Amino acid sequence: MRKEINRMEHKHGELKRRQEKLIQEMEKAIYKRQLIQTKALSAAARNEGGSSSSSASLKGRAAKKDEMTKAGLKKACAALKKSIRETESGGAEADARIERLEDDGVCAATEADRFSAEIERLRVEESTLRAERDAKAREREVLQLEAAKSARMRKRFEDVVEGRHRVLASDEDVVADLEKARRRREKLLSAVEDACEAAPHLWPSLERALTLLSI
Repeated sequence: MRKEINRMEHKHGELKRRQEKLIQEMEKAIYKRQLIQTKALSAAARNEGGSSSSSASLKGRAAKKDEMTKAGLKKACAALKKSIRETESGGAEADARIERLEDDGVCAATEADRFSAEIERLRVEESTLRAERDAKAREREVLQLEAAKSARMRKRFEDVVEGRHRVLASDEDVVADLEKARRRREKLLSAVEDACEAAPHLWPSLERALTLLSI
C-alpha cells in the first residue's frame, strides 16, 4: 500500500511539473503572437507613410516619372500584402499553438486531480487498514491475557481442591478483599482513561495498561 502511494505521489509530482512547463510555453506563445502583431502594425505604418510621401512627390514631378511611381506603389502594395499574409499565417500558427497548449494544460490538470484523489483514497484506505490491524492486535492481546488469567485461576482451584493450597481467610473476608481489589482497579482504570483524554499523545504508552485493567 505504501509503495503504491509513493508511486502515485511521484506521478502526481511529474504531472505538476508538466503543468508548470506548459504554462511557461503558453506564456512564450502569447508573447510571440503579440510580437507578430506589433511587427504587423509597424509594417503597416511604414507602408502608409511611404505611400503618402510618394503621393506628395508625384505632384512635383514630371509626367514621365508617373510610371515609375506607379510601379513603386504597386511594389509597396505587394510587399504590404505579403507582410499581411505572413503576419496572418504567423498569428494563426501562434493561436493554434496556444490552443494546443491550453488543451494539454487542461488534460494535465485533470490527470493531476485524478491522481490527487487516488492518493487521498489510498491514504484513507491505508489508515483504515492500520486501525483494523491495531484493533485486531489489541483483541488478540486481550484474549491471550484472559486465557492466562483463566489458567491461573484454574490452577488455584485445582490446588485448593487437591489440598495443595490452604484458604486461611473466611469466605466473607475473601469476598471483601475481592471487592476492594475491584474498586481499586476501577479507580486506576478511570485515572488512566482521564490521562489519555487529557494527553492523547500518551495513548500508545498507556494502551497496554488500559487493556490489563479492563480484564
